[in-house]
Amino acid sequence: MSDQVAGTDVKLGVSARLNLLFITTVMAAITVGIALFASQGFSESRAQLASSHIYVSISSWDLPCLVGIPCCIVVTAILSLRLFNQATEKRLNFLINAAVLLAIPSILLRLVYGFYVSYEMNQRGYFNCWAYSSPSIMSNAVWVKSPGYCIDNSGQVRKEVLRWLDGFGSATPSIDEVEKHVIEMQIAWEEDQRKRFPHLYSE
Repeated sequence: MSDQVAGTDVKLGVSARLNLLFITTVMAAITVGIALFASQGFSESRAQLASSHIYVSISSWDLPCLVGIPCCIVVTAILSLRLFNQATEKRLNFLINAAVLLAIPSILLRLVYGFYVSYEMNQRGYFNCWAYSSPSIMSNAVWVKSPGYCIDNSGQVRKEVLRWLDGFGSATPSIDEVEKHVIEMQIAWEEDQRKRFPHLYSE
């Protein structure tokens, strides 16, 4: 029984097979995307730390996602077996158990890695800057060398601010210089918004 193809009594129609092909392709693309973006983000944040960059953009998800890649590969394999009618009960049970076991380290790592990142950044003398961090749950958190570099209410121009700070590398500009430039960016952004959407600013 366990060596028979699972669901042989259910024939996949063309539409169902195309849907399964689409899902398998998407899962494979997600796996590749996670591998590329997570590894890139992890290496970039470590490079910023190694060079004592003026700010560090670091994610609490990169490493757990990398550890979870084997689980994604197994899920893709399960879908592929079903797509090509090779999903025996024995194979499915083995792969499902493998996927669960491979997911556990990633989940456990995510629970503690966020605390480790905060500890490491504090030990290195960096300060968390919510104003420069994206509100998205899986986005990188930005840490700056000095709390004075973090200007409140600058979220609208945070990308421009970070690009400008990139020019300093490991140098340390004065807090007044940073504050002045960020305020100028905020003013320029607001003026641009007034020109583009005058009806929103009309009294």
